[in-house]
Amino acid sequence: MSIVLKSEELRRYFRNNGVLTEQMANSIFNKINIELVATAGGKVSQDLLEDLSLILDKYPKLLRHTTIINNTGFETNLQPIIDLLATYPTLSHDSLKSLTIKSKYDSDYNLDYTKLQRIEKVTLSGGNRVSKVSFDPKKLPTRVKKGVELELENFDLSGLDLNGSSVNSLKLTGRGTRNFSRAKFH
Repeated sequence: MSIVLKSEELRRYFRNNGVLTEQMANSIFNKINIELVATAGGKVSQDLLEDLSLILDKYPKLLRHTTIINNTGFETNLQPIIDLLATYPTLSHDSLKSLTIKSKYDSDYNLDYTKLQRIEKVTLSGGNRVSKVSFDPKKLPTRVKKGVELELENFDLSGLDLNGSSVNSLKLTGRGTRNFSRAKFH
């Protein structure tokens, strides 16, 4: 069984004219990188959303660890991708485990993750430049039993307030991470 992908982002990822076979899905070890290549007015392409829906239907485990990389040169509304990933099958072995977002735009982090009920780790990376913490940790999943591990890379943490969030573990990476002492945790 195979599916034909239409989006440039996933055709580029698989490098094989956009045909995704079961053998390929099993060899990728449950992770996929979505490198955005084009947006229309800050919107992700409908082709990409349809391709992700196809993958969720046929090879859901492929998206257990998903990375979204915005290299488009534009601020992009990533919320439709997050919401689509939240429709993941509810069996724990098929659920989304980790989500990584890499972008040079602060606004790409200010998303609502509350629908991602079984996620274990959220990584936000400001890339090579220091970004302000412009996301609301209260938008992280709230009904997660074990809590969520949050990893921040290259962020100015002076505006970080984890009060009332589901974060049980915080990992800071990157040379640009600073102002840790001004963050609030309880």
